[in-house]
Amino acid sequence: MPTAATLKSFGQGLMLVGFVCFLGAVVWWHKFYSGLLGGDVKMATECFYQTTQDCAVGNMAVSMISEVPTYRPEFLWAACIVMVAGLLLALSQHEEAKKEAEIKG
Repeated sequence: MPTAATLKSFGQGLMLVGFVCFLGAVVWWHKFYSGLLGGDVKMATECFYQTTQDCAVGNMAVSMISEVPTYRPEFLWAACIVMVAGLLLALSQHEEAKKEAEIKG
């Protein structure tokens, strides 16, 4: 059975992976929609977290001419889920890891 310290470290690793994937989603969204809208990607803010009808139409138009794969907000939400799962795991094991350290200490 894994120790609390191991589970806490695993949770911290999940947080890191989720954060890196979140940053990747931001870069992907920006790169994809800057190809469609030029420098004014603020118009596509809603497309960052959901695919509306306007986003879908823009996605179809850009995907035909862009080298960047069509942005999918599901990747953003998956990153958030991994990050939160890691946070909850790390926090749930924090006290147990401290107790284990005191016993070993």
